[in-house]
Order: sequence, then C-alpha cells, then structure tokens
Amino acid sequence: MADDEYRQLDNEVKNCRKDKRRWIEDKGKEAQEAAQRNDSKTLYRVVQELTNARSSSTVPIKNKNGKVLLTHEEQSQR
Repeated sequence: MADDEYRQLDNEVKNCRKDKRRWIEDKGKEAQEAAQRNDSKTLYRVVQELTNARSSSTVPIKNKNGKVLLTHEEQSQR
C-alpha cells in the first residue's frame, strides 16, 4: 500500500518536472522569437519570468543609534 502511494507521488513529481521543463523551453522559444522581431518589451518580460527577478524596494529600518531593527514589532514601534 505504501509502495502504491509512493509510485503515485513519484509519477506526479516526474510530471511536474516535465511540465516545468516544457514551460521553460516554451519561454525560451518565445524569447528567441521576440529577439528576432526586435520586440524588447516581450523579451524583457520573458527574461523576468524566467529569472524570477523581483526588485526589492524595502529599505532597512534603523533605530536612533543606527542599529538595524530586525523584527516587525521593533520596526512598527519605530
């Protein structure tokens, strides 16, 4: 019974990996086509999706002495 459950979960993981690989390949083709068309907007969007780059706009909050406040509670009090 545990073997059957393991096989089922293993197959699901393998399917997820295949789907991810296919998605990445499709995005690569889309990026290549956008580059050939000189469509920089689409190319930039695809690269952002593939790299999953997010710009962080959070600035560390410091106390009066210049020490960085790490907890949310300390930051809220400041």
